[in-house]
Amino acid sequence: MDSKRKQELANKLMDSNRQEDRLAHRKRSAAYRKVSTRVFISVTEWQQLRYHEKRWLAAYAIGCTMPRAVLSGRSAARILGIWVIATTPEPVELVAQRGKAPSRKQWPPGVVYRDRSPGHTPPQTFDRLRTTDALTTVFEIALRHGFAEGLVAMDWLLREGMPRYRIEEAAARLGRVRNIATLRQVIAHAVDNSLSPYESYARALLLQAGISGWQVNARITIPPHLYVADLLRGRLIVEIDGAQKYDGATFAPTDMAIREEREREKHLQNAGYVVVRVSPEQLLDDAHGFLTTVTRMLDLAEMYVTRPA
Repeated sequence: MDSKRKQELANKLMDSNRQEDRLAHRKRSAAYRKVSTRVFISVTEWQQLRYHEKRWLAAYAIGCTMPRAVLSGRSAARILGIWVIATTPEPVELVAQRGKAPSRKQWPPGVVYRDRSPGHTPPQTFDRLRTTDALTTVFEIALRHGFAEGLVAMDWLLREGMPRYRIEEAAARLGRVRNIATLRQVIAHAVDNSLSPYESYARALLLQAGISGWQVNARITIPPHLYVADLLRGRLIVEIDGAQKYDGATFAPTDMAIREEREREKHLQNAGYVVVRVSPEQLLDDAHGFLTTVTRMLDLAEMYVTRPA
């Protein structure tokens, strides 16, 4: 999400500290939705937002209205632009800037306080809010939300140019914190050439299922063409298709994009490759079905390679 869109979202917020906003809320309270204890937004505008925009806006609003807290975990990632694939409900995550977190009875709705962040590094400050730094944020996601979400975030960190040795050194300094084994696995399997969070998430699901050996964004030459496969193992290609590929605006017109994709797939299949296509929605809604399909197609691809001439 670019800075222009973030500013557009921030401009939609209304603040009860401003008299005109407070009066508007009093007149038609049912027309507004609270985003934090004092910040609200039109229900109509909220319903039009995409999921990631809602989570960014919630993190931003709560971060701006709670100056003694620091956004952490997924919420910090939203603000920092780190890849997030949330596999469980996503409240705004906070750590107390100083001292102990408040008791649960004092937590505002939609907020959860976490223990002090791993590494105890100073927070970053953006205008009216604070977040954990990028490395700490990625570590928190892996430690608190598991391998798949952690790998998505760690791939982003490496893609952004963070040296692996620095990540490994920082992890070693954590000592024996809870779920440190998961963090180490995430670091070991992370790559610096993933092109999207859903590519990383698909690979995480495969690795968790014990299906390893994947090349990420592998180059395949079929003269005179050069293709790039999202994930490649042997003769099996796994492609993750985002809706933007066929929206008619982001890339080529829809009919042209479909024709080009079909030609590409035909060339690959004629060269002996098996192609599995999956959407982000399928990965989130039916991971078991995705893994079952990949397992079946791996067997098919291996049969092709090993069959007698």
